[in-house]
Amino acid sequence: RYEDYGGGTGSTTDPKFALLWMPTNELAIRASFQTSFKAPGLAQLGGSSTSLNNVQSDPFDPGSDQVFIPGIASGNPDLAPEEADVLNAGFSWEPGGLLEGLRLNADYWSFEFTNAIRKESNVSVIDAYVAEVNAGIVNGPASQKLTLNPDGTIAVIRSQFINAASVDSNGIDLSIRYMF
Repeated sequence: RYEDYGGGTGSTTDPKFALLWMPTNELAIRASFQTSFKAPGLAQLGGSSTSLNNVQSDPFDPGSDQVFIPGIASGNPDLAPEEADVLNAGFSWEPGGLLEGLRLNADYWSFEFTNAIRKESNVSVIDAYVAEVNAGIVNGPASQKLTLNPDGTIAVIRSQFINAASVDSNGIDLSIRYMF
């Protein structure tokens, strides 16, 4: 599959390879591998949204009251596209004879994403700010993401979309059906 997104995103070719082997009329064994590509959305690149977030009012006191604080999530024009390697392997078995009507399916699947696009969590923004202050850093990058009230409590949290290092997910799907 070839896609051309134009602009700074560019183009991609993402192949898929699939194999099906039926050693008997009752058993099918299958496997596939493909790559995937997802360009950042317009809102992720340059949009902005406002929400209320339930966080600690005082970033230095984990026991402080939970309050709703305005949060502003902004786009990030430097986002890279998400990419993934996708693997699937499994089998289907439909025996005859005494077990006729039975169907058993089993599949292993795996998704390995790189540059996964996520919104920074408000907790990570607050934790980064606390770490900067504790390290004696004044006006560091994290401090630019918080607006504080005169009493030191949080007034506004600013976050943006980022590329996460990786997100891996895998599992097994099983299904058994018997028709009589």
